[in-house]
Amino acid sequence: MPIIDPTALSLTPAQVEAVYWKTASGFRATIKKLFEQTWRVPEPLPLIRFLQLVQRPQWAIAHREGSRDVLGLTNALLPVLRGAQARLIIHSPYEVVEAPNLIRFAHHGGGRRRQVWHFKAAALPDHIAIDRDGYGGSSEIFGFEPRRLEEVQPAEAEAFHAALAADYAGRRKSKYPQDEKAAVPAPGFILVPLQLRADAVIAHKLFSQPYVEGMAQAIASLAAAGHRVVVKRHPLCDDKAVGQMLAELPPGVEVSKASVHSLLPACRGVAVLNSGVGFEALIYLRPVLAMGKAEYAVASRNLADPAEAGAAMEEAIAGFDALRVKRFLTLAVGQFQADLRDPLTVQRQVLRALCWNFLETAPR
Repeated sequence: MPIIDPTALSLTPAQVEAVYWKTASGFRATIKKLFEQTWRVPEPLPLIRFLQLVQRPQWAIAHREGSRDVLGLTNALLPVLRGAQARLIIHSPYEVVEAPNLIRFAHHGGGRRRQVWHFKAAALPDHIAIDRDGYGGSSEIFGFEPRRLEEVQPAEAEAFHAALAADYAGRRKSKYPQDEKAAVPAPGFILVPLQLRADAVIAHKLFSQPYVEGMAQAIASLAAAGHRVVVKRHPLCDDKAVGQMLAELPPGVEVSKASVHSLLPACRGVAVLNSGVGFEALIYLRPVLAMGKAEYAVASRNLADPAEAGAAMEEAIAGFDALRVKRFLTLAVGQFQADLRDPLTVQRQVLRALCWNFLETAPR
């Protein structure tokens, strides 16, 4: 993803190296700034080589047979680390690998641990989310304060979103298979995408009742408030409880199998627990009502009581701030994700890991 102003960071590799030889405290401050803004670095490789030479860490990733996430990230990391003369240890998930200075990539895990980075497939196809704390409601992004978004200049946010949206909508590709032939409801509805009940992020729901019951209440509330509601079942769902809920929907509520790339542009807003479809909806600049802790919480209207979904959806639509959403997407995708098609974004993630490794392990 191109950046708009390469000078905004104001840190060249030569400047970073010069600070290193002068003052320890100054270098730490420089690396902290670099860590927070790696998405702005136009050429990460010289910085990667320097920080790898300074710290000499080894890198490790546990291989899992059949995991596209693990294979994709491994193949993306190898050329970057090879260019920095760094060693990547690819090991069995059951093998204990120890080293005095080892940066680890852990698949689908959570909880901040020393020198560990968690990763999993992001909501967008071909993207890997990389986070110190985990994913969904456990991620670093979930804890974003609104003021963090103001670090992104409006022009940067506009340009980043334009490129992201053009790529995403243009390819009409999603994380799960989509039915491109299914009929699309008339525009102007509220889309309610359902999730798999076995999905681990369901545990982050904000309401106390079971998932299916809570979503049924939300759908009923939306319909009672006068919204036209379209429900989309998860493409991989064959859950009997979900099927029963769909059979008992309020009059007028539709069920659609259409592609999210057809449904999202046609809807007025999206009501969801914390599905990745909420993230996709933001790319289409649609207001999102989230009833679970989601990584996009700072850019959505969050609700704990599904019975209030109808009124809350109107508030989300009325208060929608497109610039805030674009700023969020710039940071969320640019700083916390690697696009496996784009080596530059992978290099930035390696640089981010090296910066944090110094901040975490270097003596003060």
